[in-house]
Amino acid sequence: MNQAGKNQERAGWHWVPAIYLIAAYSVMTGLVMLAVETVKRQTSAVMTGLPEELLPWHGLALVVTGVLVIALLMRKLKARAAWELILGIALFLGVWFYAMLILPMAWALAAASALTILQATVRRALIHNVFILAGAVGVALNLAFALSDKTIIVILVGLAIYDIFAGRPGGVAAEFAASLVHRGIIPGLIVPDRWRDVVADIHAAIRRADASLLGVGDLILPLAVVARAAAYGSGRALIVAAGILAAAGWLGSRGAGRPFPALIPLAAGSVIPYLFFVIFK
Repeated sequence: MNQAGKNQERAGWHWVPAIYLIAAYSVMTGLVMLAVETVKRQTSAVMTGLPEELLPWHGLALVVTGVLVIALLMRKLKARAAWELILGIALFLGVWFYAMLILPMAWALAAASALTILQATVRRALIHNVFILAGAVGVALNLAFALSDKTIIVILVGLAIYDIFAGRPGGVAAEFAASLVHRGIIPGLIVPDRWRDVVADIHAAIRRADASLLGVGDLILPLAVVARAAAYGSGRALIVAAGILAAAGWLGSRGAGRPFPALIPLAAGSVIPYLFFVIFK
């Protein structure tokens, strides 16, 4: 293929990443709705606070995060080790939190531990992405339980505005993510441009020129809005999810050759329909 043909291919519609992102957000939406329905059956409380048995998760997260931050500041840990621990523990806690919503405590801990060990030992893009998605769903649900509608919307809109500048190519967030990838740390979802790369080695998959990276924040924050909507009914959650899926498909269709701050369309796709429900509920 000549150079003009390659440029035309890059500028065209990228089906694989578009389908991949739509599938990923669809699975996460299903997991969120399952967890919310489970909690609603178990408790009569509205989603303005965590169930009492889940409060220790917060304490554990604060202790772990505090220790790691102090260690990082004191330069007791190498930079790579510190970031790997922070990301890994945060996602482990997210998986554990989700599992606690639908499984007994012992089974939840076992499931979270097994998935964490699996992704640490089997360095494949698919296993990594499953761990990222499960952890993101758990963290999103935690935010949805702990924060109010207004707080989640303000955070999401504020970070989307920040992403306009920081998430563009050459921006602070984009450069920081690139530096982590260069060190071998993958802080998000690997989005392949070829189906064969779905199960490729994790580092080989992310280093391909046609691969993309979707940060964990781009997964967590829109899903928190879905979780809030699910508290008021599955229909509302599906409408919010439809906006997110449309944004995800558009992002994926651009491919790695035309990067765009992901949180902007994802925030618009989730917040606009949810604001309608909040205003007219």
